[in-house]
Amino acid sequence: MKVILIADVKGKGKKGEVKDFQAGYANFLVKSGLAKVASDGNMKELEEQKAVEAANEAKHLQEMKDLKVKIEAAPVKIIVKVAADGHVLGTVTTKHIAEAVEKQIGSKIDKRKITFTALVTALGDYTAKVQLHKEVTATISIIIALK
Repeated sequence: MKVILIADVKGKGKKGEVKDFQAGYANFLVKSGLAKVASDGNMKELEEQKAVEAANEAKHLQEMKDLKVKIEAAPVKIIVKVAADGHVLGTVTTKHIAEAVEKQIGSKIDKRKITFTALVTALGDYTAKVQLHKEVTATISIIIALK
């Protein structure tokens, strides 16, 4: 019996897949709300849903590409305190970078998606990467400046 999975079923398939199961197991999946019978109407509904999801994904990808252009357009300035010997007091973290980017371009980015491994001990220019989408990675230019 063919069914359309409407939720992920461990070891059997992912949401949106059309699978062929034995009648007893297929009935169990339908009754438990994990699948729908693969009728013509349900198949047409699934195709429409996939088309909408594809359009939304394309729109999201374009938004992330536009955000990448905004991020890479101008360097982000982070103001820090400096000790008498010229060393930076404290550390510059991904949280600081995310806040500075949000302040500059008005778009929020997830601090967990930022890769910044440089140890900031002096004033100067640094770079960080941010994963905006699985296909889009932006490079953030950072200027560490004196307060």
